[in-house]
Amino acid sequence: MVKDPARKQPPTPGNLRTALLESGLQWSVDGELLHPQDRTSLIIELDGLIEAYGEGALAEGFVRLE
Repeated sequence: MVKDPARKQPPTPGNLRTALLESGLQWSVDGELLHPQDRTSLIIELDGLIEAYGEGALAEGFVRLE
């Protein structure tokens, strides 16, 4: 989402959380399938970021771009 040139607005942690909840299978940066507890961990991390910085903060500073 962060790299998508078609997005009109930069993504927020709230957008990332919603996308994660709505997506199917998730893969790690190493190409490994994430287990449900891994997805839950990501959602918990996003919840912490949302609590600390707000749902509308820009996500670019929170994700690794590769």
